[in-house]
Amino acid sequence: MSVDFKAPHPLHARAPYEEFVQIASGYQRVLQDDALVTRSPMNVEAFRAILEDVLEEENLVITESTEARDVPSWDSLNHVRLLVHIEQAYGVNFPVDAVERLQNVGELITLVNRLMDQEAGR
Repeated sequence: MSVDFKAPHPLHARAPYEEFVQIASGYQRVLQDDALVTRSPMNVEAFRAILEDVLEEENLVITESTEARDVPSWDSLNHVRLLVHIEQAYGVNFPVDAVERLQNVGELITLVNRLMDQEAGR
């Protein structure tokens, strides 16, 4: 069995992720570890695009107060997939204890932006 190490990164191959890139078109982006990483703060619209990609759904209504239980297909497995997508797109690593305390989308966005600021300060 051979392994194709030149296969495109899964995030690059999916059309919904391209939608995220278009929404974030004003963002400064860099290539890091074969993944597109944005250097601009996360917002609700960018979060919604990533969530729609993970859940393979469209036209989700997401606000800062949205909780996972408000979106029927946002189960525990999709939650992990969502966090991985966000880590890859924003170049952050979530501390487990911080993720466990999150209550809603707004808190997740705040955490992402704080982690990005910390990374930029290094």
